[in-house]
Amino acid sequence: MSAWLLALAITAVPPVSTPSLLAQQQPKAADWRVYGPLTIDWANWQLMDGSLVTRSRNAKKQLFYLSVNCKAAQINVTGAGMTWKGWEKPKAGFETRLLSEACASAGP
Repeated sequence: MSAWLLALAITAVPPVSTPSLLAQQQPKAADWRVYGPLTIDWANWQLMDGSLVTRSRNAKKQLFYLSVNCKAAQINVTGAGMTWKGWEKPKAGFETRLLSEACASAGP
């Protein structure tokens, strides 16, 4: 296997279930924490398909879901219609800090 294919196989992240499954669960009292322009509900991380998922708000106070995959060190968010946009490596410093702290405190 080429190095490129091996790297791709190692970082491939399985899809995360539909966020509507989280909406059906009774959330704990929120513990909102600020990471850059995002506000993350730290108290309600849920393990879904091997990734951690919680509700979040952007700078415009719009609700969306955030997922982190600790093994692959990648982040995913929902967009329009609450569909997942796709896994990406953290780019901004606050994303790296968010991934690190989420995996350290709530990681599988």
